[in-house]
Amino acid sequence: MTLREINQKYTFLQEESDRYFQMLSIVYEELQEHKDIFFTLCAYALEIYRFTDEELREIILAILKENKKIIFFLSSEAIIKAVIEKIHNAIENTDIDSKNIFLTTGTLDGSESYEQLCSVLNYKKRINIISYYVFERIGRGHQYIITKNDSYHIKKREKKFLCFNKIERLHRMELLAHIIDRNLLNKSFYSFEGRGPNIEWLGQWLDNYSSIPEHDKKIFNTVKENQNIFPLRLDGGVSESRPNPVEISQKDLEYFENSYFSVVTETIFYEPHEYKFMTLSDDYKSYRFFTEKTYKPIAVKHPFILVGSAFMLARLRDRGYKTFHPFINEKYDKIIDGKKRLITIVDEIERLCNMTEDEWHEWQLNIKDIVEHNYNRFFEITDFRHTKWEMYK
Repeated sequence: MTLREINQKYTFLQEESDRYFQMLSIVYEELQEHKDIFFTLCAYALEIYRFTDEELREIILAILKENKKIIFFLSSEAIIKAVIEKIHNAIENTDIDSKNIFLTTGTLDGSESYEQLCSVLNYKKRINIISYYVFERIGRGHQYIITKNDSYHIKKREKKFLCFNKIERLHRMELLAHIIDRNLLNKSFYSFEGRGPNIEWLGQWLDNYSSIPEHDKKIFNTVKENQNIFPLRLDGGVSESRPNPVEISQKDLEYFENSYFSVVTETIFYEPHEYKFMTLSDDYKSYRFFTEKTYKPIAVKHPFILVGSAFMLARLRDRGYKTFHPFINEKYDKIIDGKKRLITIVDEIERLCNMTEDEWHEWQLNIKDIVEHNYNRFFEITDFRHTKWEMYK
């Protein structure tokens, strides 16, 4: 089939291509003058699985026959196994030249993660991976509700920390169990919605109980014994009108303003080899992935502990941000073992929660310059590219 026939068969493709290409070219402005040689396909799981493997192969062949390059747009996700499998099911064992196929991702380790996954799955072909700071750019676009004249406030605050959670990823459930066990929940503004307006997901999650190692069962027992608290909701949080709160609302600002620090539970925490069992929401093969969760506290001058993969704080410093050592013990960032890293994080949360009012006052004086620097750095960055895209030349 020709590309014209493909567009006639799938009438939405050209409009989608134009829309996602425009989104990408906001960061990669140099692509605009080469727009005619690209065709962009949405690679989010729901969209790419609209097609059978044969249909996707047919689409790819038609585009390449027009001497165009294909961009699979997956910018706000990490490297997802199901998506990579779908693409390779269409191109493996064919004469398709994959050098003109690209995939965009928000993970900084995109190429390494993709290569690792291809090796595990014994794929022979390779496509090109383009990584960029997508959520840093998105955060700037949301125009967070704070002005440069609004300096960091040193004051007594209602709660010790703030922790927003939506999807029930393993590390988030484990963290919450530790917070409950150490009687820290009442010292926080804490949300935990789960996937959907009811808590059916909780029963499905607890069904994994029999498949986990004995030393992890205490975590499950804590969740099970406290399942009546779900969903944990904060006013102005997840709702029908705000199903995916990537932006900062006026109500969110109140939680930031009335707590000393954030506990940021990023999307990815464990390394791939550490997964004891998998849920649908943990099907990733990449780990240095910053989402809006990290940039929110930066944009509102709120210090934070980052519950993410090892060395993510180091990546932030490479980007020009400052982190909070010694005022927050950040040795956790260098701990590879996920279980040990999580315990070290919880230990530090507990230490901070036990500080006196005088200590909190001194602590705020010490971190003021850091949050001001990070705020200014966040709004001065203009280049969001991690991979420099020159393949079109």
